Amino acid sequence: MEGLWLVAFVTVWLLVLMLGVLVLSLMRNVGVLATVVQQMRASGDEPLPFTIGELPPPLVAVGIDDTPTALDLAQGRPVGLIIVSPGCTPCHDLLQAMRYGSTIIPNTPPETAYVLLSLGDAIATQELLTVTSPVAPTVYRIDPHALHTQWGIRSTPTSILFDAAGRYLRHQVGFAPPADAGASARSPNLPSAGGTVRP
Repeated sequence: MEGLWLVAFVTVWLLVLMLGVLVLSLMRNVGVLATVVQQMRASGDEPLPFTIGELPPPLVAVGIDDTPTALDLAQGRPVGLIIVSPGCTPCHDLLQAMRYGSTIIPNTPPETAYVLLSLGDAIATQELLTVTSPVAPTVYRIDPHALHTQWGIRSTPTSILFDAAGRYLRHQVGFAPPADAGASARSPNLPSAGGTVRP
């Protein structure tokens, strides 16, 4: 009988120990998650490292054919650079909104040419093209670390407007359907995520 009590006692303490480890693990994961959320919020408030009217630092991206190429933003007309991650839900919402005619960056000229910059690998970007092909005929890929190092961008979606000479005008972090967009210009089931317009 004493042996049975001893086994029960040891079992209870093992269960308490396992529960303690589980609680500590959950607390650690919640702390990591909170840190990530804070970093994302902070990155959405960070300005880009160039000012209005300034040419941005050169950016080398990779074309769909895996050929490195300098990102050409001086196209003789305004350029809207749409930076997305294939696994980012607000990015898909933004691209769907563009397909339905929504203006992504306020006061974007109608003649604006759109360029898509994907942070995904070749396969994920190709899958994304099924959504974006009517939106941006020019698509590039880039390493997220390179983009952050050179342009200070950490969050997707980020939409940047450049003038005809490739000079920075303004940008928007995140996505929210513009207030002036009519109901017919959006997908009826289109969710939204918060966005911040800069500057």
